[in-house]
Amino acid sequence: MMQPSRPFGMVLRASRTIPKDVIRQPRISYPERTFGSRFSSSSTGSTSSVGQSPAPERRWSLMRLGLSVAKYTAFLIGSAGAGVLLIGGSVFIHDAFTYSEKHLDRVPVSPLALNPKLGGPKNLPIAEVNLDDEENEECIRMAGKPRLVIVGGGWGALGVLKTLNPGDYHVTVIAPETFSTFTPLLPSAAVGTVQVRSLVEPLRKIIARVRGHFLNGYAVDLVMSEQLLEVETIESDGKKKRLYVPYDKLIIAVGSVSSTHGVPGLEHCFQLKTISDARNVRRRVLDNFETASLPTTTPEERKRLLTFVICGGGPTGIETAAEIYDLCQEDIVNYFPKICRKEVSIYIVQSRDHILNTYSENISKYAEQRFARDGIEVVTNARVKEVWKDRVVYTVKVEEKDKDGKIQKVTKEVAVPSNFVLWSTGIAMNPFTRRVSDLLPNQVHRKVGS
Repeated sequence: MMQPSRPFGMVLRASRTIPKDVIRQPRISYPERTFGSRFSSSSTGSTSSVGQSPAPERRWSLMRLGLSVAKYTAFLIGSAGAGVLLIGGSVFIHDAFTYSEKHLDRVPVSPLALNPKLGGPKNLPIAEVNLDDEENEECIRMAGKPRLVIVGGGWGALGVLKTLNPGDYHVTVIAPETFSTFTPLLPSAAVGTVQVRSLVEPLRKIIARVRGHFLNGYAVDLVMSEQLLEVETIESDGKKKRLYVPYDKLIIAVGSVSSTHGVPGLEHCFQLKTISDARNVRRRVLDNFETASLPTTTPEERKRLLTFVICGGGPTGIETAAEIYDLCQEDIVNYFPKICRKEVSIYIVQSRDHILNTYSENISKYAEQRFARDGIEVVTNARVKEVWKDRVVYTVKVEEKDKDGKIQKVTKEVAVPSNFVLWSTGIAMNPFTRRVSDLLPNQVHRKVGS
């Protein structure tokens, strides 16, 4: 067999050593003018086919891009449509279960609830049956339970309601307000530090846990022999009407009222025990600043408008004074003329040697030092004599030297012009509690109920 020549063998061995990736590389396309110049003898058809080969690939790329865009667009539109249908269906389902009116048809009501019979010592209507005692089987079952009547809607009443088990009693709560108030924050609500709505909780919402009933009114008297509670309500025309509420067990949690100490003129004072009181205080404070900002207000009148007198050095009075000071420091100085902040004066009239006398001595001293640094005048060993519409008159014991040079304590009368007076000098027994105390035997300690 003839052996190949050496050059051919060298070429064959070289071809065997070429890498596969080099062999599989695509052909390189050159511009059309290159083929035309070097291969002039080639036909026109072959030259054009080589130069236009990338065009189909570009068309396929554009088609794939268009398909991808259409696919994702359809996916987004479908998702949005499905979301709208899901939300709409949820809303309809919620309305179907929430606003169902099937229980409003033919609601049974006892004739005694619509027309209660008269009785008792004063021949008043007796609310033996409530309007909702026969609404369903559960209400009918609850109507046969022992009657528990709770008078009041404050801390004591809420404490009792939280301990009751649903179904143990036929509960009725009687209160002058339809909501319970978080009273420690009333000074803050009076100046706008917190909103009023954050301090209240509807009583009906709390009573619903024990499936109880609510009557908006005041307890005024008690007939123990017949177990009847006399309640005073206010009708839509403003007229007062009274009725009897029967009970098997009675809980009195009416709280207390402000102590007057026999001082005349308290109708010109503000108190801070209810939400209405907080709103009235806030309105008066802001009105005073607005009037003091008018150019027609005289300096004397501006000074009177911006003088705030707090009668009482207890927690309520001290917190109110501090809140008014913070209001002046944070809000008044930014939104009102600077002269208004300069003319502000805050007085605290305290009958004892120190403020906050029910707290530890360290707390009392700290509060006095802080008020002295902030410019709040604390008048101790003083008693309010009378309150007028435009001023407060108080007496204070001061030390003066007599003709012989001896130091003696003399009672001095001081008048402070003011358009804002807060009365917070302690608490007294509620009138209804006093009435019950008079009915009970051996009630010799008159301050027990306060």
